[in-house]
Amino acid sequence: MGYGKSEDDLPARRKRAVQGLLDRNASIIQALAVLGELRGSCGPSSAEHALFVEARDNLPVMSVFAGAEEQQLEGGACNASISSEAACRGEAGDKSMPESGGQALGKPQAIGEPDNGGCQQGVLETSDTFPRVASLASWGGSGLQRACSSMASLHSLPSLRSWAAEFCKYQGLGNDFILVDNRHQKEPVISPEQAARVCDRNFGVGGDGVIFALPAETGSVDYAMRIFNSDGSEPEMCGNGIRCLARFVADRDGSGPSQHRVGTLAGLIQPSILEDGQVCVDMGEPILEGPRVPTTLPPTQGHAVVRAPLEVQGREWLMTCVSMGNPHAITFGTQSGGFQVADLDLPDIGPVFERHQVFPARTNTEFVEVLDRGHVRMAVWERGAGQTLACGTGACATVVAGVLEGRTERKCRVDLPGGPLHIEWRAADNHVFMTGPAELVFSGTLQL
Repeated sequence: MGYGKSEDDLPARRKRAVQGLLDRNASIIQALAVLGELRGSCGPSSAEHALFVEARDNLPVMSVFAGAEEQQLEGGACNASISSEAACRGEAGDKSMPESGGQALGKPQAIGEPDNGGCQQGVLETSDTFPRVASLASWGGSGLQRACSSMASLHSLPSLRSWAAEFCKYQGLGNDFILVDNRHQKEPVISPEQAARVCDRNFGVGGDGVIFALPAETGSVDYAMRIFNSDGSEPEMCGNGIRCLARFVADRDGSGPSQHRVGTLAGLIQPSILEDGQVCVDMGEPILEGPRVPTTLPPTQGHAVVRAPLEVQGREWLMTCVSMGNPHAITFGTQSGGFQVADLDLPDIGPVFERHQVFPARTNTEFVEVLDRGHVRMAVWERGAGQTLACGTGACATVVAGVLEGRTERKCRVDLPGGPLHIEWRAADNHVFMTGPAELVFSGTLQL
């Protein structure tokens, strides 16, 4: 490899190398090999530079980490700043660079021993050519490797901690999720864009969403839930997802039958693991006021939107709108009558409902066929996920809508393509309860 190339063609060579790397979906260690020729092209001509690459927001990123000797990165495309995060294990005496606000870096400084036995991570942020953050210095095993490691030793480094996450895949009636236990830190270890790639069924693990167990922020919850849909969007709640999350946490903690208090964007949700392995979830009270669902359809029953007409693809559908912490639009048919769920072309009609202008936050749409007053069949088009085999909040919203329209009892079986859920809207406290399965599929490690 050559190390004495001028900086004139550096941006172009960087971009070509990075793009080639991303096209091959190579690992971080391959990144070092592919980009090795660029070592020494920034700052002093030293053999002690390490190069790292990452893609954030679909934008290639490269950063140069100076060695542990008294040397300095000069200006231009190599300007950088460094900060710390509690994410990797730094040992006293290992070298880092001080924060510089994007200016040329000064002399390296030693990483101190964390006071609380925690850990530190160096994060290098380029200020000119690639304006995104690249995570560095998260070597697993015995701790942080020296920044002055040679390229030869860098080629054999173990995987970076910040680039890997253990996961378990669970499914509830075929609605499948990638679960990550992140209760040791407040933020998910991957971005929404990475979540979408992980959910890809051809190029990733495959799933309807990625769910993180996060630490409790108040004493009123045991842990918090954060979920990304398969398109990278973030819903407020997911019924099947929270059943899977509760089962995942119970399995990891070895707690068996147990009750959980989970903080979500929709508020406190309380799932319980039953003796037979089923999960019963207190979903709280449904929200019926149109602006809070939200929908701009006019109220037709007090403050609720019940059997409100909505024209879609030349047909006038009758919609009842309910929020279970996330928005749902439920239809039992059109002005001219009902339908059979099997006859619907969901990929054709579902997106039209989801993005209709009367739903400012988009919506989940449930198409329901009544079999009897205690039994319905439902198909769902989920906001951000499309056609799925099941939707727990959708099943809850369907029973609420069925009661409001006088079609069903408060206790009802809801058949979905993935199997049945049992829903009860209790008159005593106005809470909706959902009972259904959550099962482990497999586990593994994500290379992020």
